Amino acid sequence: MPHPDRVNTRRQPYLLLFGLLAMCATRAHAELEEVIVTAQKRQQSLVDVPASITAFSARDIEESRMQRFSDYALRSPNVSFSNPSGDRSDVRFSIRGIGPISRGGVGNSVGIYLDEFNIAPNLLARTVDTQLQEAERIEVLRGPQGTFFGRNTVGGAVSITSIKPDLEAVSGHIQGDLSSWDSLGAQAALNLPVSEDIAIRLLGYYDESDGFLDQAGSHSEANASENKGIRAALAWQLTPTSRLDVSVSHSIQEQELPSFLPTGDNSESIALLETLVSAIAGQDLNISDIAGLIGADEPTPSGVYPDNTGKINTDIGAPSENETTIITARWLHSFQQVDLTLVGGYIDNRYDIDGEGDFSNNPSFTVDREIDFDAFSLEGRLNGEVGKLSWLAGLYYGEDEVEQRQSTDHLTTDPFATNPLPIGISPFDLAFLCIGGASGVPGCPTEAAPGFQPYFIGINDSFGLWENVRFGSEVESTALFFDTSYALNERWEISLGGRYTHEDVSGFRIEGPLADPFAPRVSNPGSSDSFNDFSPRFAAVYQLTEEINLYGTVARGFRSGGPNPVPDDPDTPADEGNFDPETITNYELGLKGSLLGGKLRGGLSIFYMDWQDIQVRTQDPLTQRQFIQNASEAESAGAEIEVAWLATEALRISMSYGYLNAEFGDYEDAVTLDGERIDATGNTLPNTPEHTASLLARYQLPNIQSGSSTVTSHLQAEYSYMDDLQTDIANNPGRLNEDYTLLNLRFGATAGRYSLQVFVENALGEDYRFGTNSLETYLSGTQSAVGEGRRYGLRLRASF
Repeated sequence: MPHPDRVNTRRQPYLLLFGLLAMCATRAHAELEEVIVTAQKRQQSLVDVPASITAFSARDIEESRMQRFSDYALRSPNVSFSNPSGDRSDVRFSIRGIGPISRGGVGNSVGIYLDEFNIAPNLLARTVDTQLQEAERIEVLRGPQGTFFGRNTVGGAVSITSIKPDLEAVSGHIQGDLSSWDSLGAQAALNLPVSEDIAIRLLGYYDESDGFLDQAGSHSEANASENKGIRAALAWQLTPTSRLDVSVSHSIQEQELPSFLPTGDNSESIALLETLVSAIAGQDLNISDIAGLIGADEPTPSGVYPDNTGKINTDIGAPSENETTIITARWLHSFQQVDLTLVGGYIDNRYDIDGEGDFSNNPSFTVDREIDFDAFSLEGRLNGEVGKLSWLAGLYYGEDEVEQRQSTDHLTTDPFATNPLPIGISPFDLAFLCIGGASGVPGCPTEAAPGFQPYFIGINDSFGLWENVRFGSEVESTALFFDTSYALNERWEISLGGRYTHEDVSGFRIEGPLADPFAPRVSNPGSSDSFNDFSPRFAAVYQLTEEINLYGTVARGFRSGGPNPVPDDPDTPADEGNFDPETITNYELGLKGSLLGGKLRGGLSIFYMDWQDIQVRTQDPLTQRQFIQNASEAESAGAEIEVAWLATEALRISMSYGYLNAEFGDYEDAVTLDGERIDATGNTLPNTPEHTASLLARYQLPNIQSGSSTVTSHLQAEYSYMDDLQTDIANNPGRLNEDYTLLNLRFGATAGRYSLQVFVENALGEDYRFGTNSLETYLSGTQSAVGEGRRYGLRLRASF
């Protein structure tokens, strides 16, 4: 439920925009620029493509300072996301409610493409939110995109096209940013023609920030960050009808601590400890009370979220590094009536985070996680036109491999394991005696919990590695695809296409040595499975008028299953040895076009999506045993509207709105991340806000003549709204991301080669969170991954 104090502030963006409208009484004589997209692997007007698409130009990207995934996701209807790990390397998102649930499965549900190469095919890859640099165009495509984009696009696709080298002239720019929290940024680019046929483009960037949270603990830093990268691109016009484009980029994203604030909502193990100590003491005690009994630091001295909106409390850091190398190549050769295109790519990603595990000022636990990800693919396609027929056919081959290593180290300095309670036993030993079934304490098991060995003081080792696991997967994918479009007459055009896919999927999970030799370990050195699928697509476009098209689309999407990298549990009714593929069928009707002589352009779509055999990750919170479960079904239905209006020659307004109703069907035997078995039938799907909206107004101020130079300037306001968002299948209120509103205000001015942008982002100072993270080691409860507050800043740019 929205907070009552937020009601008035959320109306302010509308009042501002309506005020701008009221100031503008002159009639517009210009037209909106035509939007060109490549959603169907050829250049087309956005109006002619039978799909719901949000497109951003290079001008949109620059003027709105888009640098990361959330910047354009918030401007795209029915696109939602969460960031439970508290750093940009772990963005989990969905389109129309279709996305990996609790990171279930192997492949992603939405493809992220850079110059036609999928940079995030695997769920464990930390490559969704790479730094946006020199993007020429971003296209957000909603609904299954299997025919044109291929594997792992059951929910949709995001296609990013970079700026290519220019063969004609030397050009470039130097740019600097300065903003809140001692944030500094620098960027430089150079375009250099080497000959008449060859040009290169070089880019380098660097930015750093102290972070928007304050450190209240003994560690010196909070969520400080540093990002840097380089990119080199080559364009070679081999012949007048043949061109090769190659690019190489390398980036490093670093962060000192996740953007976490404690909630005080305790994990199962901490709640058990509170229950045990309270029973012995004869009064209700929480973890802070227990800390006082043993002389430890209070886990949440600055309070908890949402009352605590900015203070973190840790004794050490948890530095993360996300290093990515991407190589892409594209060769286009035009024959007389046919074009041949070859696209290939390779990505290498290494992610590491090591440090703070208890998120308190107590030296208790450390957590280490490393992820190695590699992928490459090659696609060849032919396309052409013969009379009224347009056609495309192609072959695809790709591989991706990922391995994750993670460990939890229990420190000998942990006061909860070394400092005794008044009864003479430490809280740690008391809790594990209970779980191990040997405590004799009323309310505790009389035998070890499933997966646990009996725990005895002096026999089991309390310190050292309590988690030491290595797991991963490998996917090999081959596909054939085609699409044909035929103009029946001047008004009707129909399209028929599809993709046949064969995938081999393998996985493993190896438990390494642990400090406690009696601790549970479940290993599987490797298992594999294969899947075949044909996903068809049918579309029809009817030209209502010269400016307006009506379209209908039916498309199917597929995400392969795989082996669970742990043995089947005979105590559960479901077969957990393997998980099945999931499929989606999308039914969509839409209207696109322009009115008022090209001054008003927009699109409306309504859709219904039938989602079968949904892959959901679950786990036992005590043994940490994870497996993928297939939910039976879900439905997603809704609508999207996008409008751009050139209200006057000076005022441009664009808006978007998405409505979404997505819920599970029959799902009686659901297993949550907390290990509970529930009936999730009818529950809202994770990452499915009912309403998403955005509104942008750009007003061109009168030009100013200064000597021989003309100064052009504009004002811009950007509003976005994200509704309440569930993050787990149980619709747990403690994991609900409440709705939030963001307002950005900008002033831009250009004089010749120089430009200036002054901005206030999150101008309303909204407090909001992107996700919730829960580990058994957190002493301060589950952690809220929060967004930054009000940011003031400026950007200077010199071009040549």
